[in-house]
Amino acid sequence: MKKFTLLNLLIFFLVLPLSSITQNWAPVGAKWYFTQNHIGTSGVSYRVSESIKDTIILGKNCRKIIQEDVFQTWEVFYTYKSNDSVYFYNSFLNEFKLLYDYGASTGDIWVIPTIPKDPNLYNRLDTVIVHVDSTSQTIIDNQSLRVLYTSMEYPLNSTESPAEFGGEIIENIGGLKFFTPTYAHFFQDPSLGDMRCFVSNDLVFETGAYDCDEVTLSNNEFSLNRLLVFPNPVDDFLILKGNMGYNFNYVIYNTIGSGLGSGIICNDKINVANLSKGIYYIHLVNSSLNVIKIAKFLKL
Repeated sequence: MKKFTLLNLLIFFLVLPLSSITQNWAPVGAKWYFTQNHIGTSGVSYRVSESIKDTIILGKNCRKIIQEDVFQTWEVFYTYKSNDSVYFYNSFLNEFKLLYDYGASTGDIWVIPTIPKDPNLYNRLDTVIVHVDSTSQTIIDNQSLRVLYTSMEYPLNSTESPAEFGGEIIENIGGLKFFTPTYAHFFQDPSLGDMRCFVSNDLVFETGAYDCDEVTLSNNEFSLNRLLVFPNPVDDFLILKGNMGYNFNYVIYNTIGSGLGSGIICNDKINVANLSKGIYYIHLVNSSLNVIKIAKFLKL
């Protein structure tokens, strides 16, 4: 019995460091907020990504991340960390590929295979080459984290520009542009801006440019981060607070992005009594058909 106990203790302490390193990346509940810039207007909104569950892909214990933006384009991202490296699942290749290498030194490079979103380029693999220009360390929430300062080399055979990647990459937080090289058409609206903040149970990082979920109108009349949707959880009516006399439409989506209802907000109330129990997202839409706030709520 004594030998069994000592053996289990030894296994525990040998496995613990690897387990701790893995769990520091994308813990369930972690959220990343990025600014969304809208073409032809000074108004901004945001994109949020959330680590929602542990799962297994190709035998790898990884995290499932849901990415949401104001145009209801829902994406799923699978990732895991092993030692100094973070990997992501490339559905085109059906395998995991290197995304970040926090053990990299100045002058190192790595290649990220990507899939352009232009329909004319589907079924053709593209690449982004990451160059490590310099490295450093930073202290965030009393944690010493490695930082990579990178630049990107893009292929010339692409008609799109994967501008939303590269720059500063912080250990256990990720790239301050976005997770993966995100292709964007020149006339795409909205375009993705820099990270606003990262929030998890043991690490909070804020750039200070905006509040995490701040939304501002193009006419700068007021900041819609003060616009509240409550109660949450809700049984029958959602209430809009801080409206200041503006008229909004709304659209309600489930967690897979299907629209379940829409209408005009009357007397700052939205009837959700007919929804089944579960998690939903409500998008508030202004008269210019711009989504100006997204709120997540639980229907009882």
